[in-house]
Amino acid sequence: MRTAEVKVYKFEELGDEAKERALRDYTENGFHYEWWDCTEEFFKQCLKALGIEVDQTFFSGFDIQGDGASFDGGFTFRKDWREVLEKITTGGRLYDACIEAGQTLEEAQTRYLEIPEDDRDGDAIGCDIVARKGRYCHSGMMDIAFIDSTEEDGETILQALTELADEYYFILRDEWEYLTSAEALQETAEANGWEYDESGDMFF
Repeated sequence: MRTAEVKVYKFEELGDEAKERALRDYTENGFHYEWWDCTEEFFKQCLKALGIEVDQTFFSGFDIQGDGASFDGGFTFRKDWREVLEKITTGGRLYDACIEAGQTLEEAQTRYLEIPEDDRDGDAIGCDIVARKGRYCHSGMMDIAFIDSTEEDGETILQALTELADEYYFILRDEWEYLTSAEALQETAEANGWEYDESGDMFF
């Protein structure tokens, strides 16, 4: 007895429930790779323009209390930060966040140079950036150490750094929401010629 031929569908031809199943399977099983790589590299390049050398980034997400992002590394103010940043990018939310942070750091640098030379270690503010390890990895887990600045500006610098980490998290969250959307799956399915059975299981 011959087995009836299984009818196959393109993703856009599936019913709503089948699309939801296909999307759920894709989200759970289709991301066994570091999908954030390019975003992380761009983030590091933009922060390097500000004089921030990022050693590692950390994040968790995206719908649980305590989710967020942080990073560790070091910071030394650089005078040409705006020029260097604009060689990398001149638009977008990370650019805007870097401009704001750069202006804050520049103001702190100006105040630092007002300190008598004998009372400061050099001509540029700087610090080590520490991301404390624990259950969470959001920006509230960040701190600074070995800072060359006033105590007040230390808080200002930390605030600027944590706001950059928060912006990184928001960008990652938006990227994840797009990658796991029905729109993105449809584009990926079309590009790869994927087909599904009536229930939304991928047909091989």
